[in-house]
Amino acid sequence: MQERKICFGDFANVEPDHHDHNDLTSLREELEGTRNRLSRLLRAKNEEAVLSAKTIKKQSEEDDDQEALQLLAENGQLKNFLHEANQQQELQAATIQALVCERERLRAEVDLSQDALACAKQLPIIPLASVDTEASTLMSLSHPNIVRPLAMMECRTGQRAMLMEFFERGTLQENFRSALTGGTLPLQEQLQIMLQAIDSLIHAHSREVFNCDLKLENIFVRPDGSVAVGDFGLAVHGAQTPPGLRGTTGFVPPEAIRQQVTGRRYDEHGVVAMACSLLTSECVTDVLTAQYKALGLEDLLRIDEALFAAGRDLNSTFLRVGMAQYMGLIPGVVHVRAL
Repeated sequence: MQERKICFGDFANVEPDHHDHNDLTSLREELEGTRNRLSRLLRAKNEEAVLSAKTIKKQSEEDDDQEALQLLAENGQLKNFLHEANQQQELQAATIQALVCERERLRAEVDLSQDALACAKQLPIIPLASVDTEASTLMSLSHPNIVRPLAMMECRTGQRAMLMEFFERGTLQENFRSALTGGTLPLQEQLQIMLQAIDSLIHAHSREVFNCDLKLENIFVRPDGSVAVGDFGLAVHGAQTPPGLRGTTGFVPPEAIRQQVTGRRYDEHGVVAMACSLLTSECVTDVLTAQYKALGLEDLLRIDEALFAAGRDLNSTFLRVGMAQYMGLIPGVVHVRAL
């Protein structure tokens, strides 16, 4: 095969082909059109991507809101469940407590039916010769601050007794004594006690019943702090006067040592003596006894003469203190602590 050499100069005189120029122009236009279409497609894709991102973000926010609402609903349900569970637990505890109380009540009834004397371990039984009279007196009264008998019974020994309400806190005397170790009873509690005692006496006096033996030992205290007046064994009715001097030192009217006084006067003096004991933090019995013991020989001889003249027992400390008070030899309660 014969080789042919081509030199640059060979193309120098070549004339451009008009058809080739048209083809290039057409190709350029086609490429430009393709580029424009690709640009539009790219913009469309970008817009679609942006829209998709916004949609995804919105959906995510809606999902978060929905999840938050669901969590709130679940929390609310849990709170309701816990509240119901607590209520159920409290109800169960109250039911258990009620059952325990009922069991104790039934046990007490069983013990009572088996042996009346065994009840003395749980409820105070008052064996008195005049128990029927006292029970009759109490049954004639109806007041929340007056002790009421629950039952009358005859023990195996043949002795009759009165079964009363059980006072877990004991008597006002016991509460008064225990309070002295850390100070007297709170003033508000003292006033409540006195108001209840006075209210009970107003009721009893309206029925012409007079206790005649008011003192701290005869005021009984319930667990809630309310009190009830008890021990009507020395009570008198109507215009009756107490037969002879009776009661406790400091709680008996001083004039009773020389003359008869009414049952109403006994109760009035007893209320004042209780108030003085509470407000001064000192039982009037202790105050008067201490004052009597401090008397000199001359005063003691005067007391002996007065008791002898009145036909009283000279060896009775109760009468000696009472006479000393009546004669003005001892001042009694002369001050009340600052409130």
